Amino acid sequence: MPSNPYAASKACQESIAISYWRTYGLPIIITNTVNNFGEMQSSSKFPVIVQKKLSKGEKVTIHGSKESIGSRYYLHSRNFADALIFIIENTVPHLHQDGEVDRPDRYNITSDENINNLEFAQIIAELMGKKLEYEFVDVHATRPGHDRFYGLSGEKLKKLGWKPPLSFKESLKKVVEWQQENSQWLD
Repeated sequence: MPSNPYAASKACQESIAISYWRTYGLPIIITNTVNNFGEMQSSSKFPVIVQKKLSKGEKVTIHGSKESIGSRYYLHSRNFADALIFIIENTVPHLHQDGEVDRPDRYNITSDENINNLEFAQIIAELMGKKLEYEFVDVHATRPGHDRFYGLSGEKLKKLGWKPPLSFKESLKKVVEWQQENSQWLD
């Protein structure tokens, strides 16, 4: 059940893929993932915004309030790619059977660490050796339909034997270091 237009666009894409699976027998595997981050990430994404603001000594905006801070599972894009390769190499797509009420295979690609957005910004500040100045903002006033929490269960993929090659903190450390050394990506 999409909660905003962005989520609805992802649901529409999935529906189109399923229609090809049912109509033409196209083998598909659906994956859902959590928030990805990486070295060359768009400057409009939260990890880069935090680094840019910290570099300039500006306050970081945190969605929520002291009592209710939004949280996410964050996953390095290389870990996400590793999971996709693992799925391709270790599974066989379920093909639609005419007359059956069945579904294509689905795997959630996630990390093991749920972290709130303030903690995420604090870790980045620590990695940069900066003091975090922040303020809370009512997320629904600025982004209607925004999910306060977004999480998925990665148990199905974990049972197949996949685990992220790099931990969350190790991944984030590498990203922050790389982006500080290549500051043009922060612009």
